[in-house]
Amino acid sequence: MFGSWAVRNLDEVEEPCKESQKHGIDESTRYGYIAEEVCRNRTFFITEAGRLGRGSVHVSPGDSIYLIHGLTSPFAIHRQSDSHLLRGECYVYGLMDGEVQCSVDDPFLHLV
Repeated sequence: MFGSWAVRNLDEVEEPCKESQKHGIDESTRYGYIAEEVCRNRTFFITEAGRLGRGSVHVSPGDSIYLIHGLTSPFAIHRQSDSHLLRGECYVYGLMDGEVQCSVDDPFLHLV
């Protein structure tokens, strides 16, 4: 998110002036607020395949990441002895918004 913001805002700066500095500070403060809200009650993780992710604070080592057909976000699922526990929706870099292709015949894609 910061990279997108920086490309959009930092390349446009030509001559610093008081008004543009105030706008930059306002945008920076807004970005900080959004980043804090997005990350609240979330934890960073790295999958066994080396993908970076962010999910519920309840995600723990050994949980599986499932991409359910038709949904845009993967889910973290904890396997218990005789059942599964949904840990919640998560973000995994490279798996969002259809970046992984699966066929109509696949009900879900299990990622390790």
